Amino acid sequence: MISRRGIPVMLDLQPEGRTTQDCVDRGKADSRTVRPLHPDDVELVRQFLSRLSTESAYRRYFTPCRPGDAELRRFFGAGNGARDALVATAGEEVIALAEGAALENEPGVVEIAVVVADAWQGRGVGRQLVWMLAHRAAARGAVTIKAETLADNACMARLLRRLWPDARPRLDGPLRTWHLPVGSTPQRLPAAA
Repeated sequence: MISRRGIPVMLDLQPEGRTTQDCVDRGKADSRTVRPLHPDDVELVRQFLSRLSTESAYRRYFTPCRPGDAELRRFFGAGNGARDALVATAGEEVIALAEGAALENEPGVVEIAVVVADAWQGRGVGRQLVWMLAHRAAARGAVTIKAETLADNACMARLLRRLWPDARPRLDGPLRTWHLPVGSTPQRLPAAA
């Protein structure tokens, strides 16, 4: 959500509009906050990325290598209107990182990407971040969300179909490319299945 002054506002987004930070997904209680990335988060994000399993890094970055300093600078260059970056935190620990970038060669399209700490996968964090990125992109005038996933990434396919039930990706070798209409994003975050 963007304030009237154009400043990103931290939202406490929980399934079905719950207003507390306590959330129950898959029978596990957890407390988390989603907020815009801050310049002073550099070390927390670096630690988060270093803790990702090889599989999680590969599913997000399409390589088992962790992002280096150039990628970190790109994350922290967000917030200029063309890029958006969010973190999910549990206490002082970053548990997920999400970004959206307006595509220069595709007007009205924002490409999104999300990575969630292994211990937090399957608990609704990724769904929460994608939902929030979609609404933030809509507030900035986007009409389509684009996401590229590995063809065998069934978890992301389920997540995207949960938010956009009619979504059908285009297969291109090892990748699925999703074009998702912003206007059909649920107004409330669906509860975990």
